[in-house]
Amino acid sequence: MTSGHNRKGRSKRTPGGYVRLHRYVMRCNAWRALSPHAKCLYLVLLDRHRDFGQGKNNNGKIALSHREAMSETGCSDRGIRKGFRDLIAKGFIRITRDSAFNIKVALAREYAITEYPLSDSLATKDFMRWTPDEEKNAVSNVNTVSPKTGRTNCAICLSRCPLWTPITETTVVTVDTLLITMGIAQHKPSSVGGWSHDRARPPAR
Repeated sequence: MTSGHNRKGRSKRTPGGYVRLHRYVMRCNAWRALSPHAKCLYLVLLDRHRDFGQGKNNNGKIALSHREAMSETGCSDRGIRKGFRDLIAKGFIRITRDSAFNIKVALAREYAITEYPLSDSLATKDFMRWTPDEEKNAVSNVNTVSPKTGRTNCAICLSRCPLWTPITETTVVTVDTLLITMGIAQHKPSSVGGWSHDRARPPAR
């Protein structure tokens, strides 16, 4: 046997290993509904998963920055952002530590792959419980009036900063509604019927 191979016949010069994608994952509803960008991104995250044996692994500490993801997948900035959102929404991954930056070092966001267990907990496989109805409900709830409060969620940054404004005659958040809510515009009757808005000066500080 040549010196370039080990006793099992594997090459010493090229790194071994492989990325395993189970068939049950590829056949579930969540995987079929993923965008192509999200599928590429998931393979990159799987490639960074390490199992050290005896129940030890790096799941939950899989770091992947936005730039690294763009470089390894060849996807655009917009595609990577959409891919991360898609994987999180459908339960394939979850964020365990958000990104941070200081003068000394920049820390990439860390993820856990729900398909695999953590060192101290079992795999949750949240994607197996995802249904297409969840996505439809998430989309329909963005710009609709709540039956309890009679108010509409602001479409801007809904998941982080819900902005509420009373709406009685419309079910769609328009630019006018946002301007009025933010104090930049005000309602007044239009000469041709309906309502219009005037830009208001910002309050003096």
